[in-house]
Amino acid sequence: IERELLVNKHFSRLVCREHADSFHMHLNQVFETKVKQTCQIKLLKKNGAPFHAQLESIAVRDPEGEISMCRVTASDISPQKEAEAILAKTQRLRSLGELASGVAHNFNNMFQIVMGNLELVLMDLERRDFSDVKNILETVLHASEAGAEIVRRLQSFADIRCHVSPTESKVLDLSHVVNQAVELTRSWWEMVLRTDENKITLNLDLSMGCFVRGKEDELFEVVVNLIKNAAEALHKGGDMKVTTKIEGNQVVLQVQDTGIGISNDDLGKVFDPFWSAKGLTKPGMGLAVSHGILSRHGGTIFVESELGKGSTFTVRLPLSENVSEEVQSVSDLTTLRNLTILAIDDTELVVEFLRSALGLDHHKVLTALSGPKALEIFRGHQVDVVICDLGMPGMSGWEVGKKIRDISRERSTAKTPFIMLTGWGGQILERDKIIESGVDVVLEKPIEITKLLTAIQEAVSKSQRLRTIP
Repeated sequence: IERELLVNKHFSRLVCREHADSFHMHLNQVFETKVKQTCQIKLLKKNGAPFHAQLESIAVRDPEGEISMCRVTASDISPQKEAEAILAKTQRLRSLGELASGVAHNFNNMFQIVMGNLELVLMDLERRDFSDVKNILETVLHASEAGAEIVRRLQSFADIRCHVSPTESKVLDLSHVVNQAVELTRSWWEMVLRTDENKITLNLDLSMGCFVRGKEDELFEVVVNLIKNAAEALHKGGDMKVTTKIEGNQVVLQVQDTGIGISNDDLGKVFDPFWSAKGLTKPGMGLAVSHGILSRHGGTIFVESELGKGSTFTVRLPLSENVSEEVQSVSDLTTLRNLTILAIDDTELVVEFLRSALGLDHHKVLTALSGPKALEIFRGHQVDVVICDLGMPGMSGWEVGKKIRDISRERSTAKTPFIMLTGWGGQILERDKIIESGVDVVLEKPIEITKLLTAIQEAVSKSQRLRTIP
């Protein structure tokens, strides 16, 4: 931007709105500490396009000798950030590989629970003994839900869902996120890292109700990185302690280990890309990525360590007071009855499941095993909502959505609500495809019946409201 266009203009006008808070926090630190401070934010070019920049700022005295001004050097670091993003994804995939054997152990345990309990149910049914059937099936359901959660977490951690989530931040219990991260990594550090001479002991002290506002997948990644970092520092065995608590208006997460520790000379390098403590051979991006995530959440991370005695990483995030629970009652889920629903999936067992599940709520269910067959049915019937799988041979769910929208236009009627089911991670991020294909809702398999019914109700209700708008 030309100099004459900058004179007497507020520098904050050049800061992307999403980084305005970070910029003001940076300035406050400059004037409070009176020493040079650095931060990474996005600035705007003359044409309004954003770019990554690093600010180096220091407070200076004005002609009257008062510290009321700030000298700033701004550097374009876009190439560096792009390279870091690629390297961060590479690290996630490497970490995923390291966790794979532990995850396989978890899945084998879950399959044992599912298969073993289903065999018990079949034996009970043959004996006409129904006393334990309900409890056994509930156990199978819980094991399956746990497996589905692990898959979702792995997709997120491997960056299948992309770096930027389109979903808004939500209020969540950080202790719940920590507990899930511990369970995902447990088999890895308990079995893979363990040797005859090496045993890692975990002390978990989590306070429920540690509510923060943020993106759950990103905070989950932070916790996984901190746990992996602590476990790798215990290559000769030792103790690891993970705690959460509330202090004033902050939620505090601490991950402690009794491992190799960090020297005073290296403490300032901990959050640099590819830094690694002496004695470890796996430098990476984990702590650098975690630092960036926490900064975006308005949080901080601090490390205390002593060489040979271990380290303590302390995370602080703003405590959220806006905790709201959306409880969906059964009566709410069954208000829209007798809908005609077209269910499309190339797997016959899935189609039959949808027919049975939706039939329980008194809906009429038409089924198709392919896109062309579904379109034939859609043309011949008045359908209230379409539920379609994404990955089908010949015609994908995206293509079916476009055809459904086009047929609605031909009829001069409102577009039929369209719900996409997918077993692939990250499809919710495909904003352009979602709009282009007329998709109203994307749900990831496996989907709970109550969530599917809720999505149907919301999609149809929204469509009905739109039709009544003059």
